[in-house]
Amino acid sequence: MADEVFRDMVAFSLFPGDTVVLIVLLGITVGALAGRLAGGIRVAFFLFSLVLALSLGHLLAGLGLFAKMTELIGFKNPLWLLLVPQILATALLMLASVAVLEPVHRKIYLHYKYKHKNDLNTDDFDTWEYLNDIWGLTLGLAAGMVCLIVLFSWLHAPGYLLLQTRPAESTGGKENHAKGYGEKFDPWGHRLLRRVCADMHALRLGAIAAKLGPAGPHYYAVADTIGYIYHNYGRGTNFLPATLGLERERFHQRVFFYPGISPMLRQKEIYSLTTNSAFLKLWEDKTNFHQITAHSKVVPLLHAALHNDDNNTVSSEFIKHLAKLNLQDYQKFLRTGDSGVYSADNPDQAAVIGSWQLAVDQTYESLRRRYPQVRMPNPPLAVHKFLINAARRDFSRPNKVPVREHDWILTFTKDNQAYSVGRFFPTGPLFVVNKSVATFTNPTFDIHDTKALRARGQWNASATGQGEFVADLRMNTHPSSTVRVFIAQHIVPTDASDHLIIRFPKYNDEEYVFRRYEF
Repeated sequence: MADEVFRDMVAFSLFPGDTVVLIVLLGITVGALAGRLAGGIRVAFFLFSLVLALSLGHLLAGLGLFAKMTELIGFKNPLWLLLVPQILATALLMLASVAVLEPVHRKIYLHYKYKHKNDLNTDDFDTWEYLNDIWGLTLGLAAGMVCLIVLFSWLHAPGYLLLQTRPAESTGGKENHAKGYGEKFDPWGHRLLRRVCADMHALRLGAIAAKLGPAGPHYYAVADTIGYIYHNYGRGTNFLPATLGLERERFHQRVFFYPGISPMLRQKEIYSLTTNSAFLKLWEDKTNFHQITAHSKVVPLLHAALHNDDNNTVSSEFIKHLAKLNLQDYQKFLRTGDSGVYSADNPDQAAVIGSWQLAVDQTYESLRRRYPQVRMPNPPLAVHKFLINAARRDFSRPNKVPVREHDWILTFTKDNQAYSVGRFFPTGPLFVVNKSVATFTNPTFDIHDTKALRARGQWNASATGQGEFVADLRMNTHPSSTVRVFIAQHIVPTDASDHLIIRFPKYNDEEYVFRRYEF
């Protein structure tokens, strides 16, 4: 019943920014009245204690004790570690400082009270006490304003992330509404923080709060990225037109195939999530964000991201890759499919860095030139059909409209890692040459969605130079095996777009042509 009352209170709005205005009026009033009652000396000591606590509180908040206290008082979601430990640490320092200074105030008060006890005129103490009250009122107003600034700057950090991940009232329709999805099913604290943060931005106070708050620019970049993925990952449903379904699949590819994030996605902590269909379904349904962050496999990642992984549940490799991630470029990639960091014309990067997809027609022509003697009963068209099946997966949605997804992808990263994922990876030559006749051996059994077809390794510049690179890729077969490939940059005259030629010396020097992935 109480939660329903609070829900109605949060939904009620007088005007944009009303909660902030009401809190400010209440804070100023309480500050003035408390200052008038406490006196100028006490309020001055309070301000001193507040400044001291704010200066040292962030250092004390880093101790594991306050993280444990945060969980003990009921804030179990790791995201609360952005706010609650600092509040607890600051409050503790303030109480300790006020407790130390209170005897000093008493001595000052008694000094002025009994300074003129032997004088016939006792009006001097009355005058001092009146001035103390006036200064208390004045400093109380100042203290109230300072506390409000601190409060709003602290609330803005978690509120901003919650605002970016605000679920729609009708998230997922009636079925998901019955599951408890939608903003009204968020915890009341989340709804309150989101409301206050939205009102701060309505009054154009968001930028000021962000500068004064405990979170830096990196945190807000993370919040923007998470919010953009949250609202777009589930865009479109199985019953939308094929064009929207294709956009949805394309966005999913942008999320997981950004070259800068590929090494992190290969870590066991993330790979276990990206292969967890139940977890991915939460994003597709736009489940309430607190339910996503409460997932058992997400909690350790949040602790690591917040530098609070005392139990070392996340590998150092994951943390290292997370620190290197260029969020601004990642956001650009999510929106447009283009990367300024990993683009082909970036002089600071090798031209091979990025993600590449099999170019079916160019690979087909390369194989025809390589094996001009191919004759019936294995016509060249069989080769082309195989390449299409290897490169793409066709599947139909309930509306019977097929959506095409390119599915053999090579990724080369800045730290010289190479990855191959998809439905096919060569485990032998496609053609067998016997008496000057090439016979195509259709390896249809090698085309499936399976982690056995993944390959990874290191790439480096070839000893021959001249824009050629070499990679030793270890295939996840049983038993595992390693194959060396040579990568050559190539410009196709017909469309002037950059391509890579991947040559397998072990497999009759057969070549596969790849082009930059079309996100």
